[in-house]
Amino acid sequence: ALKALEDAVAKAKGDAKTALCASTPDLSTLPARLAFAQKRLEARLDGMRAVQPKLEAFYATLTGEQQAELNELWRHRGMGGPRGEDGQRHWRGGDDFRGPDGDGRGFRQGDDD
Repeated sequence: ALKALEDAVAKAKGDAKTALCASTPDLSTLPARLAFAQKRLEARLDGMRAVQPKLEAFYATLTGEQQAELNELWRHRGMGGPRGEDGQRHWRGGDDFRGPDGDGRGFRQGDDD
């Protein structure tokens, strides 16, 4: 079940890359950028739909203790990387949204408090 999950994840990544890199997107206008953002989201959603049944099959093979460990790991990490407990990205380290030096640097993401 783990191998099937790994294969599904690899295929989903490859399919998304193929779909998004088939041609150079025109990002010169706001509507074009929005259309490309939608295409990225659709590719990501397609990947999640493809991986979901493999993840469920793998998860079903785990012991209760292993499931609890995996649940805890992903509660903090999330599907997209480090996140807060509520699943939302949050930024730290600056006096305002531009950071402590006003140049956009100095922000970091993380799940440690």
